[in-house]
Amino acid sequence: QAATKIQELCPNSSSAIIWLDRCQLRYSDVNFAGMVDVYDRACQGGLGDSSSPANFNQSLRILISNLTSQATQSSSSRFFAAGVSVVGESQRIYAMVQCVRDIPVDRCKWCLDNAGSNIEGCFNGKQGGRILTGSCNLAFGAQPFFFGDPTVVSLPQTNH
Repeated sequence: QAATKIQELCPNSSSAIIWLDRCQLRYSDVNFAGMVDVYDRACQGGLGDSSSPANFNQSLRILISNLTSQATQSSSSRFFAAGVSVVGESQRIYAMVQCVRDIPVDRCKWCLDNAGSNIEGCFNGKQGGRILTGSCNLAFGAQPFFFGDPTVVSLPQTNH
């Protein structure tokens, strides 16, 4: 499906990238193996407003930061982490971060940090979305969207 779609959308391009659910396809006439790409970026989603955007944004930043650390903690890293945290009384945030496996772990961390720094600009208090780049992606939402059991990430208590 991705190959057909990219040919339809970019029939004469020497390079292109497309993101579909659970799939990324990229080609180029330039060797991009091992190169970090944060410039080909898409923000998708922005579903539903949080009842407390400031608290939601803060909790999401902490969750993404913790998941980035988990995904990049060593050279034998999985380049992937998923987790869930609770905002306020009961609102849950499910999130995942992921990098392509042909970049060094420190560049994976840099890519995820860069993507994470764009969350508020793309979504500001929305309850779901994805930031997709050529080398890494992150996703979050109020409902589970990934397979397996997420890691429960404890957030610091706030007095709001």
